[in-house]
Amino acid sequence: MKTRWFTRTAGIVLVLIMVWQFVHRGLVVVTDVNPWKLFGFAMYCTPHQVKVRLAKMVGNRIRPMSKQEIPPEPRRALAIFERNRASLGMLHSHEDLARYLAESLPPTERFFIWVEVTTLDPATATLKTNLKAYPVRVEQ
Repeated sequence: MKTRWFTRTAGIVLVLIMVWQFVHRGLVVVTDVNPWKLFGFAMYCTPHQVKVRLAKMVGNRIRPMSKQEIPPEPRRALAIFERNRASLGMLHSHEDLARYLAESLPPTERFFIWVEVTTLDPATATLKTNLKAYPVRVEQ
């Protein structure tokens, strides 16, 4: 009886570990989840770097904001978002950060949250950077 329970439990655990790798790979590809997180086996062969920056509209041009232009509290919120986005990818939404920044930054017509994700492109074996820009309109 004990042996049957142990065999069945070990089999279930083994199947879950095998299936999870495919689910994890799908999460990495679709949502930019960090391959080093969430118990994935491909973590040792894939670099993953995330940078988050702010940009604002100046006339008809988009200009990156320097760290000196961002007050300390929003800068901390940006660093926390960058850390969480690096781990969870698009599963960590930018909307809370956008709302917080809209309230705490000086009024501008529009600003952008830029998320740059650098990964290894399997087809060419080179590093590839994807840029996602999230526009945020500040209500005045």
